[in-house]
Amino acid sequence: MSFSRQIAAQPGWFVLSVLHDETGLPVAADQAEIVAWAFEEGDELCIPYPVTMYGVQTDDQAVLKPSGVVDSVASETAPTVFAWIEDLQAEFRHNAVNR
Repeated sequence: MSFSRQIAAQPGWFVLSVLHDETGLPVAADQAEIVAWAFEEGDELCIPYPVTMYGVQTDDQAVLKPSGVVDSVASETAPTVFAWIEDLQAEFRHNAVNR
């Protein structure tokens, strides 16, 4: 993936990563500040990819907005990080029961 341009991000945006306990249960979220948005070269849709201190994040990771809302491609929007973790825990427990 090649990125043609980047623009600075406004403060308060974060990429979230899930932290798990020894059983695999989601228990918390790690936050990496988004410092810029990168755009893929030749991408007519102009889909932004978050840039953190770890580089361009191309995985479908959840994003915490300045309003406190969590947006995720993999799951529904959650009103808070705590609610997002609770949703992931419920999904984990549902999957564990249905194995």
